[in-house]
Amino acid sequence: MGLAVRDARRESTVPAGAGAGAPLSKLSEAIGGLQQACEHLRSSVGGINVDLEEKNENLKSALMTRGNALAYVENILANIPSGVIVVDRQGKVVLLNGAAEAMTGYVCAEVEGQSYARVFGSGVPEKSTPLYTLATGSPVRQGEKALNTRSGKCVPVSYSTSLIADGDNEICGAVEVLTDLTKMKLLEEEVSRIRTLATIGEVAAMVAHEIRNPLGGIKGFASLLKRDLASKPDSLALVEKITEGIDTLENIVSDLLTAGCPVQLQPERTEFAREVKGLIGMFELAAEGEGHRVNFDTSFSEDPFYCKVDVERMRQALTNLFRNAIDAIDEDGRVSVSLTAKDCGTPESPNGVKSGPAREYLAIEVADTGPGIPDDVLERVFSPFFTTKRDGSGLGLANVSKIAALHGGEVRYQRGEKGGSRFIMEIPRW
Repeated sequence: MGLAVRDARRESTVPAGAGAGAPLSKLSEAIGGLQQACEHLRSSVGGINVDLEEKNENLKSALMTRGNALAYVENILANIPSGVIVVDRQGKVVLLNGAAEAMTGYVCAEVEGQSYARVFGSGVPEKSTPLYTLATGSPVRQGEKALNTRSGKCVPVSYSTSLIADGDNEICGAVEVLTDLTKMKLLEEEVSRIRTLATIGEVAAMVAHEIRNPLGGIKGFASLLKRDLASKPDSLALVEKITEGIDTLENIVSDLLTAGCPVQLQPERTEFAREVKGLIGMFELAAEGEGHRVNFDTSFSEDPFYCKVDVERMRQALTNLFRNAIDAIDEDGRVSVSLTAKDCGTPESPNGVKSGPAREYLAIEVADTGPGIPDDVLERVFSPFFTTKRDGSGLGLANVSKIAALHGGEVRYQRGEKGGSRFIMEIPRW
């Protein structure tokens, strides 16, 4: 019985174990294949990650390079002295650099996206704009025009235009490069003015030289006539008028010769206050001889005032200043003359380093209580042949300016605090 039971169990368990072995084997194989697939996938993902990281680094590098290039170009545009205006294919403003903003008075943000023709093209021929280059494809290498500005003032500029292409060589706009010619035009006008004045000066000197000889003869005969008519007061008064006219002509001839001829200074050490006082005394005596008085107020140091100047030329300059001041005042008017030393500091060398002793300037101020000079002619008071006097030559103040410049100084005009005129001449004392 027991043996039969054991045999029965053996029979019941052996078939069961034999039937489950095949599925387990397949499952193991599937799991193994899945593990291999996972490893392959993990390996592939790792490779992709490495590739992505490399591409990210390349992209970062490319973006950084592009950003540096843009910053480099923007820095160039911001710092070049020429103005740059860029327009797109529709002729709308895309960019103004700093120089263009300074020339036009516009800020890039306020004109960006606006039509170039509306902002800058009013009254300007289309051929002188980048719109012409957009329409024809023809660049302009060099030209000149008047550029419209925000204030309404036109600025003279030289310009060039060219097309702009993108990376695919497609036209995407045009660029205009501008150079401000304002200073150059002013220099051209100054050169032209100097040439004209030089020609006039040469002719004036020739004429003055030819006039001086017969004028001396006329003055001599007038003196003889004055002697012969000493007993006839009425006739003598007429001769004196002739003499006054001759003196005026002589002054004009002297001014013409000074203006038209090159001047070589002969500086010498002199006590300048004494020279100025002597000249003032001559004017006072001359006024007294003509039956009226000139009121001079002087402001000089009690100590001797030495300097190194061309005394004769400085006398000419002061004579013109005194004469103008006297002509500007009435009988109650006054002429003030001051003489001072002005310290203008230590001169600087070209590299900005202070070198040498401090320069001291001689400052001469001549002021009057007259009506002053009208504002509309102030810019021309030192121009040759310009005068507001009916019988003036227009050379007095021009000669004063010339003499001051020859001494390395300058003369300038200021309106007095209570009206009148103030002329201040400053020249190096040594």
